[in-house]
Amino acid sequence: MKRTSIGHVLDALCEKNLIRKVKRSSYQLNPRVAYNGNGQEQHDFLAELRALALDSKFPDELAPELTLFSRQELG
Repeated sequence: MKRTSIGHVLDALCEKNLIRKVKRSSYQLNPRVAYNGNGQEQHDFLAELRALALDSKFPDELAPELTLFSRQELG
């Protein structure tokens, strides 16, 4: 694949909040997609992400067409 094609795919994944760009060529997978459950490690990591108060609402809001999680699970 061409690098530009991959860039478009990564942009689309970021728009859907499945990943977020951390720095150049470095992305972070939304932990709600990576694994389910409510273990302490996931809880702590989500708290750390929420503390960043990102404009994209990462990790708690996914694109509306994604139905991986119910609204209750995200809250």
